[in-house]
Amino acid sequence: MSQWNAEDVQTQVNLGRYIEVTQFVILIYDWLLTFEQEVERYWKRDLKRLPAILYFVNRYLTLCGNIPIFVLYFWTPVTRNPELGHQDLDLFAQVLIFVVQLNISALFILRVTALYEGSKRIRFFLCAVVLGMVCNCLVQVYMTDTAASSEIEPHSVLEQIGNVRVFTTYQGRHLTYLWLGIFVFDLCVFSLTLWKTCRLLGAGHIAGGLLNTVMRDGLLYFGIIALSTFANILVFALGSGLIKGLFPTFFNVISSVLMGRLMLNLREVDLDNSTSPTELSGIVFAPTEIHPAESVGRADIELRTRRSGSADP
Repeated sequence: MSQWNAEDVQTQVNLGRYIEVTQFVILIYDWLLTFEQEVERYWKRDLKRLPAILYFVNRYLTLCGNIPIFVLYFWTPVTRNPELGHQDLDLFAQVLIFVVQLNISALFILRVTALYEGSKRIRFFLCAVVLGMVCNCLVQVYMTDTAASSEIEPHSVLEQIGNVRVFTTYQGRHLTYLWLGIFVFDLCVFSLTLWKTCRLLGAGHIAGGLLNTVMRDGLLYFGIIALSTFANILVFALGSGLIKGLFPTFFNVISSVLMGRLMLNLREVDLDNSTSPTELSGIVFAPTEIHPAESVGRADIELRTRRSGSADP
């Protein structure tokens, strides 16, 4: 049993609280900033479609789920056993992160499947990766929760930590494996999006307008999410007891916010084309037909090969 230094603990606790405040501000600010767009692009349209349902789950589960985390994180324990506080907070945060990430994975599958024209092989492949990710998450969460908690001495330091999450080296190793599984899926999504975009660019099928949607939302957003997941892995693997739990909810919020923006941007494209269908350099967004690729925001992506040298009769 090692003695914890009160000054080092206070520094790490303060850092954790700064991160907690930052993620909550980002979450609330993004919600206020995009609420009007959400009303126009989702509330005033068909709410029964699967993409819309997944969007609202992503949006409001993350928003409402982080409120008790924020409260518990700053709430000074009133019991004689403060360890119960951060243990309960750990469990709640893990469940929230798992559900949010699973929902985001479903949106990823719909988005990439739409990009590949509703390919069943792509859908099956991504579903298989998600299944493996879920199994890995359940195993690693079980191993983490059944492991012995970190013993904190002296008692004054334990009270100083309060509800801040603390992980042992053993728990950190299993949480590293957990986020590795999520990273593998993120990497698959990013790679598939990059491959499809490069092929479209090589064939000359993407113009500036649609390139902003396909490359910016697909590559940039997915790339940021994948890099965030990888950074979280490094923190769990190399960080100290208090630092290990610093970023999971933060990166979960970032992933949720980016996915919400991606969905809003796709619905904006769909709204623009619902009034005046436009062919954008070989990629057409069909406003009315329901196509297997109509997975995200009713955006049907159909690739058409241009005929060079064609002329009007």
